[in-house]
Amino acid sequence: MEESKGKEFIFTWVIENFSFFNQRHKVAIDSPNFIADKIEKSKWNVRLFPEGYICENYLEVYLRPENGVQFSHKINLEFQMIAVDRVIKTMTIYNLFDNNLVPGCLKFLHTDIIKNDRDIYLPHDTLTLRCRLWYPDRFRIQEILESGQCFARTRMGVERMCFVWDLVEFSTLQPDLKKTFPITAASGEIPLKSINLFWTKTCSSEEMNVEIVLRANENIVCKCKLSILGFEGTIIDLVRNERYVIADENTQIWILPPLFSKKHLMARKGAYLNNDTLSLKCEFAFSTGIVSKEIEETYIGPKIHHSVGKRYP
Repeated sequence: MEESKGKEFIFTWVIENFSFFNQRHKVAIDSPNFIADKIEKSKWNVRLFPEGYICENYLEVYLRPENGVQFSHKINLEFQMIAVDRVIKTMTIYNLFDNNLVPGCLKFLHTDIIKNDRDIYLPHDTLTLRCRLWYPDRFRIQEILESGQCFARTRMGVERMCFVWDLVEFSTLQPDLKKTFPITAASGEIPLKSINLFWTKTCSSEEMNVEIVLRANENIVCKCKLSILGFEGTIIDLVRNERYVIADENTQIWILPPLFSKKHLMARKGAYLNNDTLSLKCEFAFSTGIVSKEIEETYIGPKIHHSVGKRYP
């Protein structure tokens, strides 16, 4: 039988633009610090490893007490992942703080599950976690008369840009001869410098390739989508790709998968080319750093039923 949680503290953490955070192994995202006033009056934060720390390719989540605080009573801990209208994952740990280990879930959820069903786990690219703390029944503390809830949000800034590159006299483009489009944006601080397009000969065909020239002052996540604006307004998606860009004073070259072969293009030139012009729609998005990391709301009072998804995201 599930133990009654009684008086408890609930911390709900919303992470916006989650896919633009560093998703590399052993890299963490930390929540804002919060004080669980009714649980030892201690300060905590939640630490999330999107690609795991101990177990690679698993989302790992931990509760971290500040300064290794000592507790007078054992407590219970529960982590939940929240979808739009329901709880979609729960893990519970009982009788914590028997030792100095940081409590958490090593294999909370496999990253493939999240990536393969993003509409469920990351609606609008937002991850929502909930952390519950409460005392076991046998350690019920009489002076705890109220429950507490706290809502926090962390948001990664994202800059987006889109442009159309018209490549005139496209059929005259020779193998290994690069066409270059310089990239500028209103912010003036984008990591994208230019985009190059060229044919590359292979043993059996010629393939259309794209490379992106970057220079980043800090580590960022960059995503791109390339499409053809075909005849009569049709849009033909070619490639989606993303890259983790490491800060470097020197330029870096991001080579995308081949877009199409020349044979494929010639077979569909009526749809792809308008007056021998290829119109390439280029969409980019890249992280600009954490722009918000704060507690937005705190509630202390009689225990209330929290309707998942009603308040957050």
